[in-house]
Amino acid sequence: MLRTENHDIISSGNGSDVRAKPFPIQVANQDIVGGDPQTVAEEYVNSASETYDINAFIDTSLQMDIDSIKMYTRRSAATVIAVANGNFSSALTWWNVSTGGQDVPGPGDNVLVPQGVTVTYDQESSTVYGTIRIDGGWEYASDRNVELHCDTIFVDHTGTYSCASKASPAPDTYTQKVVYHDNGPLDVSFDMMKMQRGLICFGRAGIYATPVIFKTRSVGDIQQGATSVTLDRAVMGQTGFRDWKAGDEIVIAGTRMRGHCNNWEEWEHEVRTISGIDNSNPAAPVVSWDTPLSYPHPACFRDATLTPHVINRTRNFRTWTDGIPADAQRRAHQLFKNKDQNEVEYVEAFGMGRTDMDYITLQEQPVRFGGMPMITSTTNTIGRYIWHFHRNGANDPTLNPSIFRGCVGYDSPGWVFVHHDSRGHIIDCFAMDYQAVGFAGEGGGTWGSFDNCVAIGNRETWKGPSNNAIKTGGLGLGAIGHGFWINSRPLNVKNCVAVDCTVGFGWTSRVHLGSDLFPIITDPAGYRAYYGLATLSDVTLQKTFATIEGFESNEAYSCNWGGSVAKKFPVQHHDLISFFDGFTAWEVDTGFHWQYTGMYSLKDFKVIGFDPSGRTPGQPPYNPDIGLWPYRQTVGMTFISPRVDGFSRGISFTVQGGANTAENKAHKVIDPVIVNCNKVYTNDGTEITLPWSTSANNFVDVEELSLSQLGDSSAGAIVPGYTEDSCYWSGSGSFVIAHDFWYTDSVGFQNRQRGVPNAQYGWGLFVNGQDEARTHAQISKDASVCILISRLKLETMIQQQGVWTSAAGDKVLLIPDVIQDRSSSEFTYFFTPCALRMPAGQFAGLNPTENGTLGIHTDVSGIVQDFTDFNPAGTPGLT
Repeated sequence: MLRTENHDIISSGNGSDVRAKPFPIQVANQDIVGGDPQTVAEEYVNSASETYDINAFIDTSLQMDIDSIKMYTRRSAATVIAVANGNFSSALTWWNVSTGGQDVPGPGDNVLVPQGVTVTYDQESSTVYGTIRIDGGWEYASDRNVELHCDTIFVDHTGTYSCASKASPAPDTYTQKVVYHDNGPLDVSFDMMKMQRGLICFGRAGIYATPVIFKTRSVGDIQQGATSVTLDRAVMGQTGFRDWKAGDEIVIAGTRMRGHCNNWEEWEHEVRTISGIDNSNPAAPVVSWDTPLSYPHPACFRDATLTPHVINRTRNFRTWTDGIPADAQRRAHQLFKNKDQNEVEYVEAFGMGRTDMDYITLQEQPVRFGGMPMITSTTNTIGRYIWHFHRNGANDPTLNPSIFRGCVGYDSPGWVFVHHDSRGHIIDCFAMDYQAVGFAGEGGGTWGSFDNCVAIGNRETWKGPSNNAIKTGGLGLGAIGHGFWINSRPLNVKNCVAVDCTVGFGWTSRVHLGSDLFPIITDPAGYRAYYGLATLSDVTLQKTFATIEGFESNEAYSCNWGGSVAKKFPVQHHDLISFFDGFTAWEVDTGFHWQYTGMYSLKDFKVIGFDPSGRTPGQPPYNPDIGLWPYRQTVGMTFISPRVDGFSRGISFTVQGGANTAENKAHKVIDPVIVNCNKVYTNDGTEITLPWSTSANNFVDVEELSLSQLGDSSAGAIVPGYTEDSCYWSGSGSFVIAHDFWYTDSVGFQNRQRGVPNAQYGWGLFVNGQDEARTHAQISKDASVCILISRLKLETMIQQQGVWTSAAGDKVLLIPDVIQDRSSSEFTYFFTPCALRMPAGQFAGLNPTENGTLGIHTDVSGIVQDFTDFNPAGTPGLT
């Protein structure tokens, strides 16, 4: 940077960084960005290119969205331009094109904040502005009440959008309000992607409102007609959090199952305004309100420790659509797009979001997907939600994740919190009164977590949680009323609560688009489990092949189904486990449901059916259905210490579909407690006794064990094995690790990846990334989940890892391999040997490193493997 007299000259570079302006100088307590205000304003508008260096964006596939919102908030349309660092209310901050002087923005003005300039919004006003484009900095004053009304706020990739700081959040003595106005139908002539109306942030946001404890439970039942509740924790005098107080809005969760039981029945959560708090016992404060409750909110009728939650949804930074238009297409939305390290904390948003999940059809998707009609002002476009992370730095693990913390969203026609192909965390947030999903993990490349969040109350959706609806995801994925719906398996879900939902927690992986791939960047075991994938230039994985990264200590109640997992097929091509540690569901019709999926260890599941006496008279269901339900084509399910109480069927192993080549589906039930159930174990309604294993049952093998029968579950305790004569590769096709490979873990003996490949049905034709069975419409599908390692991967491993020479003369590849223990999820690393019986010319063309004589090898888990006498049958050596 060059200094000339009192000016810092910032080099302009290319069109993406046009900031050639003098350093601000002080004039009448105002920082003026050098020179005549009109000249400064005109030079910026005329010189700053709207054609960006696309490398400025993390995700370069966003060009249509970028161009659309830039055109709507184009600099040339600005009527008032900031020319100095300063307060919004100061005339010296602005050049007003309309008046030809330094005047503050007025009604309908389009505001522009150039790069190098920061404006502090400092007024409490009902004046409605047009668009506000922020290329520089925008901050809300936190030492006073402020209120802003406008149509659209666009923060460009060079801009910042802020209020207070994490170390010193906006104090609760003041409020910040941002109101977006319905100024008529959306303008698609300039904004074909309908990005407008609301907050569209391509830059970096940092909003820090006052922290508040938001999640509590009642002490015992809450009676119908009650005007107070005793809480189970302190909500006043807590360091780092503001006190609960009169005027706060609280939500009392419903605890009687309703929703899609037959005809739609409204949920029973209720909103009240606090009128007073008795804090004489700080550990159990009594909160009062004036309007008596319309419904009873009892604790679980079989476990009185399970009581309704009481949620505080009031925040001192609030944003909404003025008038909350009944027409969803006229509502505002909030989109944090492209940048990493966004942080928004303790902000309340409501009456926003315009993607109506009751009306999602292919014909109404944006034109970016090709072959679709041009959208109009009334088109129901996707991706317009209340809180939306969209592609925030997911592909770079070195970036700090984006964070929503303590935020609130309610009254949405679609989803509320959306974590889409981003690297980020949504923590201590609350969603309520939404059409389809409270918290959505969309896209295969979504990394991070939903942590300690609560979802209450989906609206009536087009259908309930039938098997087919779960399988297809409804009219659109995530459209049937989930508290938490996750379409990205690397996303962690922990300490979360779903109440008054069709399905509390749900995972689906049923479509195959480019966005469904995600990079393997977090788990070192993944490099082994995906057999050479990480050695290739494209280190992405089809999301349906990945394990669910984390599910821990979650709860669902007053839901039709507590949870569900549905994939397209059980195939995953590796032995890693989705480990679910702790889940409670109560007042539900079905505790948890799985289909077309496999390889799960499910520890400490506690599921309790609904109270039949609390059902609406004459409305089915009259009795709870199934506690735990591994439905069709489920493989390798291990239930550890399940507790099932009060269902028609305790655990139902439904066997439908799947050819009989899928040997040993290997379900295990360890130390169960199943009480108050008409039938303990069933096969699709028919009572069975364990162990249960017959060829007539498609080789399902269900066995009950006790904890005392389990062996060592520590890392390195797994003992792998194989039939030696299966350990060779001819140089073409795939190498199969199935049928003749096995292991022994703490649960016992297990064939590796049940079954043998069946090319007739397409299994294994494309491995680890790009396709599944292409003939899945066949009546008889092979439900095996074999490990097949493609020729490309094997050749890449040979090149990068080298080979060993056995005593028999074979060139041997030691394939890095990994297995998890089914009771503890501990990893054990080892090698699977593969004798290369490929053409000598093909081998020579790979030019592999010769590692020496094959013998005794020790892997990172400490496993010692002796390959001294390794000699598969047949002619040794290269052909």
